[in-house]
Amino acid sequence: MRPFPHDSRLISTITPSQSVLVEVFLFAILITIAAWLCGCAATGAGLVTPTTPTAPKPPPPATSESVAVTVTPSTTAIILGNTQMFTATVMNASDASVIWSANNIAGGDPSVGTISAVGLYTAPIDLPAIPTVQIAATSAADTTKPGTSAATITSDLQIALAPAAASVELGATRAFQASLTSAGHPDPTIRWTLSGGACSLGCGTIDSNGDFTAPQILSLPVTTILTAQSVADPSKRASAAVTITSNFTLQLSAPISVAAGASAGIVATLTPAAGSNPSPALTWSLSGSGCSGASCGVLSVVTAQSAGGGANANSATYLAPPSAPSPNIVTIIATPQADPSKRAQATLVILQNGGVIPRQRQPRSLQIIASR
Repeated sequence: MRPFPHDSRLISTITPSQSVLVEVFLFAILITIAAWLCGCAATGAGLVTPTTPTAPKPPPPATSESVAVTVTPSTTAIILGNTQMFTATVMNASDASVIWSANNIAGGDPSVGTISAVGLYTAPIDLPAIPTVQIAATSAADTTKPGTSAATITSDLQIALAPAAASVELGATRAFQASLTSAGHPDPTIRWTLSGGACSLGCGTIDSNGDFTAPQILSLPVTTILTAQSVADPSKRASAAVTITSNFTLQLSAPISVAAGASAGIVATLTPAAGSNPSPALTWSLSGSGCSGASCGVLSVVTAQSAGGGANANSATYLAPPSAPSPNIVTIIATPQADPSKRAQATLVILQNGGVIPRQRQPRSLQIIASR
């Protein structure tokens, strides 16, 4: 637009009322121009109105559930040594694999049982101190998410012992047999023990196979308790009463008389019962009512050897005193260590200066076998 011409002469000729009219006229023109401009904008006639771009709205946060593992069965009871299949279901994870463990031990171990990579659990063969074992399947996708099951280890084991009672000769061996029965597969090991009042002195021995060997020396009381106890389940045991018997014989051979100052041989023969092996040791003693100590003579043990048939022969030499005591009789006693009640004795007459034994005083037997 060109500006209006500015002529001072024209302005000076306009009256005040005319000036008002001019101002109204000019205002009307301005209103018309403004309306025309707005109309052009509204119809888009050659005019572009810029717009402010709107930022895209962020997508709503994804809502995902936590990984969860379920183990089936959730609880179960398993007999010693038996197996149980467990299954694991993994939810909210594309990786369905799990890691199996027993009591927090990956794969388990013999004390709590073992579990394979596919969930096959094998119960221990020995009853655990705490019989409930926790079986867990841990998600490989999220190791903080295990599923668990409680497996209770049980025992139906029964034990029997044969024979239930037995008599065993000194030093002899007797086999005992323990048998286990179970619907499972428990540890077959047996723990053998002996107990009784005589065990402080010696009541025999028992090996891992159940072979009992009686003591060689008889102790009182003569009854020993033999017990077979299951290692798989120590609460299961069976016992047998074993009576130790003593049936060996002891014979003492000696001359009827010996001259003062002379010597004589004494032989003690211990014969065991068949299959037995009592202690062959003997204790010798010498005494007399008319003497003591060396005045009764001197007794010296010479040899101890095995004779035929398992008999043990002990030899001793008796040296009579230089002078016969009064009365002139001495007694020699052999006492077996195996059973002192079976001691044997012989009575010898000491002859002074080549004297003879009066017929009425000559002993009829020089062997005395004491029996129980």
